[in-house]
Amino acid sequence: MPNFDIPWSGTQITILQACSYSASALSLLGSLAIIVSHLYTRISRICRSVPHEVDEMGRAVHRLHDRFDALVFYLSISHALNDILWIIALTLHDDSICPVISPFILFLYLASFFWTIFIATEIAYRMFWPLVIIISRFVQGSLTQALHDLEEKG
Repeated sequence: MPNFDIPWSGTQITILQACSYSASALSLLGSLAIIVSHLYTRISRICRSVPHEVDEMGRAVHRLHDRFDALVFYLSISHALNDILWIIALTLHDDSICPVISPFILFLYLASFFWTIFIATEIAYRMFWPLVIIISRFVQGSLTQALHDLEEKG
């Protein structure tokens, strides 16, 4: 049994380990479902025939979907590996394994954090970039009009 700094009873430790197993197993199942669906989608796109009459908008939508799909896929991989390491650490009940597994778990937490930031940045970019273009065209149009008015006066 692992040593805790606070005095926990054996029943409390057992309940904590059962909750950790359950959460890790459910998270692993969810991550594996995302990974399998991503791979299935990739394989089915490669195997089916795509008509050549796809317009530019259709290609842009596929590229956008592929980018979000890939980001979620990589996030799921980091979550799945983290869950596997947690299950291994809980199963071994050995304090000597913690210094070996802990850096990997921390790295995978950091990887999950950055993949989540990438997804949020991509969503914000897709939401606000059209607004930036509209504002820049408006400003460019009003500056062009102002320059045209100055040329007429001068």
